[in-house]
Amino acid sequence: MPKQGNIKFEIDTRELRRFQRDLRKVNKEADNELRRKQRAAARIVRDSVRARVPGSGRLKSSITSSSTQIKVSGKGRYPRNIGSLLTSGHRTRGGGMTKRNPFIREGVSAKHRQYVDMFVKAVEKAMKFVKGKRG
Repeated sequence: MPKQGNIKFEIDTRELRRFQRDLRKVNKEADNELRRKQRAAARIVRDSVRARVPGSGRLKSSITSSSTQIKVSGKGRYPRNIGSLLTSGHRTRGGGMTKRNPFIREGVSAKHRQYVDMFVKAVEKAMKFVKGKRG
């Protein structure tokens, strides 16, 4: 469960985790390579989201990634729920509303296909590596 105020996009990876657990038992090198490719693919999505962030570099640096998630959380002067406030719009001190800016959804959507393609290639490569080792 994400902490209150954070926006987190995750991919359901239960089957993938089982696959990686089995892969680790058979061949640790193939598992390590798959993990490296996962992180590289997630960085592409993270950078796509960062490119669409309104505002300063501080907000861009608050966007982090792991192999299966992109996380936006406030750092420093920003509230913890900054991603939610910007994506949905929010009230201003003067009583108005800001325009919603779905930069997270746009960034993820723009690179989703590339993420999936990179990931599928990494899994296929890991499988070939395992088949080659087994004979």
